[in-house]
Amino acid sequence: MTIQMYRDPLIAYQQSIFKNLVNKGFSGDCILNCIVHFLLDKLTLLAYNISMKTWGPKDIRDFRKRFNLTQKELAELIGVTRNYVYLLERGVRKPGKTLQLFFECLERDLKEKEKGR
Repeated sequence: MTIQMYRDPLIAYQQSIFKNLVNKGFSGDCILNCIVHFLLDKLTLLAYNISMKTWGPKDIRDFRKRFNLTQKELAELIGVTRNYVYLLERGVRKPGKTLQLFFECLERDLKEKEKGR
């Protein structure tokens, strides 16, 4: 696998992590999950000034129930554990900007699919 190196420190750092994952034999799914999260981090930096909904515990629980998702299914969608979703819904953990942006995108996509039915 050839990885082009960039001058952007964030991208260079991410690429070094991907290279290590590949060299250590991690699965493609694991690497893809990391890439998705790093791309979302970059997107968050670019979209930092866009006003976003603040996702609290009730918002996350209502979102999950509205789209008939279990905690495990939501966890798989956003790339975290079921326990982390549980902690988000209880207010023990707070979603970072990247995760909030991801919720925004998921909500938009699921609403579009809902309209298409």
